[in-house]
Amino acid sequence: MNKENALKLAESNLRIDSEVVRCKRMFAEARGLRDSEVARAAQKARREVSEVFLAKFKVAEEKAALLEDANDLFMYLSHARANVHLIKVLEGGGSLEAEKKQVEEWLSDFVDAEAKLVHITSELKEALKAPASEPAPLSPSEHRSVETLADEVGVTDQFGSYLPAADVLPSEPQK
Repeated sequence: MNKENALKLAESNLRIDSEVVRCKRMFAEARGLRDSEVARAAQKARREVSEVFLAKFKVAEEKAALLEDANDLFMYLSHARANVHLIKVLEGGGSLEAEKKQVEEWLSDFVDAEAKLVHITSELKEALKAPASEPAPLSPSEHRSVETLADEVGVTDQFGSYLPAADVLPSEPQK
């Protein structure tokens, strides 16, 4: 009787050990699949954010180029207007000293306009900055968990829980 019980116990232990090995292998495979899914989702999210940022950046570059062209044209027309005005004044008998004062006033106005242009350009650069990322929750050992990464990229089915899944049954019923 003891021999039969020992044999049944050994046989049962062998089945249980093989089931444990099978479950560990399945768990490792599932964890690997989940990790690769999280990595793919994170890469996809990075790619999408990069595409959006690049599109936004190209639009801003085009606007900055338009702003620069408009500024160059404005400067050209301002010089032409100033030259025409100076010629008219000097031909009309005006004094060179009065015109020098006028040019100094215009230069101070130009400094104000240049400051506004620098302000607009800095606002444009500020609008191009990517939003600061929120710090991810860390584990007690200061490492980010795979579950946190999965939550960040939107993976909702985090397979790999220690609870048995409803549709996964052991290969043999346990006694």
